[in-house]
Amino acid sequence: MNHPSIRAHGISRRYGDTIALRTTNLDIDTGLTVIMGKSGSGKSSLLAVLAGIEKPNTGNVTHYDGETEVFVSDFRKDKWHDFSERREKEKVLQARTAFVPQRPALNPSQTIQDNIRLLVDKNDIQPDKSTQDAIFEGLGLEEFAAKFPREVSGGQNQRAALAVALLVMPEIVFLDEVTSGLDADNSERTYGLLRQLVDEQGMNVILASHDPRSAYYADQLIRLDSGRLKQNIVVAASPLWVPDSSNFTLSPQVFDPVGSIDQVQN
Repeated sequence: MNHPSIRAHGISRRYGDTIALRTTNLDIDTGLTVIMGKSGSGKSSLLAVLAGIEKPNTGNVTHYDGETEVFVSDFRKDKWHDFSERREKEKVLQARTAFVPQRPALNPSQTIQDNIRLLVDKNDIQPDKSTQDAIFEGLGLEEFAAKFPREVSGGQNQRAALAVALLVMPEIVFLDEVTSGLDADNSERTYGLLRQLVDEQGMNVILASHDPRSAYYADQLIRLDSGRLKQNIVVAASPLWVPDSSNFTLSPQVFDPVGSIDQVQN
């Protein structure tokens, strides 16, 4: 039996009386997955539940390594009665995933370069030089690596945090609006880098974004609207659009960034 990378069954998420994510069934395949929707659509909540950062209020999320179940996040408290088992599964999750929030917190007393080096060393990972050079160049880090977090923009801090997540080479990296502070050119450079790491390094990326351009690099497109799953489309093997294309269009039959397609696909 072939398993997806992540399977969500009957998950929902609420905060007090606010429903952020309505009951959803979803398989995440390998590759680059983009979760799209307007502000308040439930993108960040879905991402956090899929990553195991937050527990669902109903249902469960299962991570697979091939045929092997490696992590389960379940709403039922009795699933967590064995503390040692819970800690072991959390260690597995931490070893195979990275999560970059929309507003990352870097050490203000260290330069951007030192922040990156210390966080990568903490994970006891030494990426090969070619991968490191590709990530630094793809994110344009050389321009501000010697500066302190307070001396650079929010978008540059986002790029530094993203570099750390990519340099530790996790199996799955979860990214929450990591291009929200970037201009169009740097956003496209970032998407292109993610696409490259997926294709060349076998990394799996799950990106929450409100930027329609991110969809052009995706293998799987998910659209949320008011906490509801509106679209879940697995795209053909190659990206739908390449950065140097002069024809910035995407077939509305495949994906509709403005939300005029309301058919739910599971």
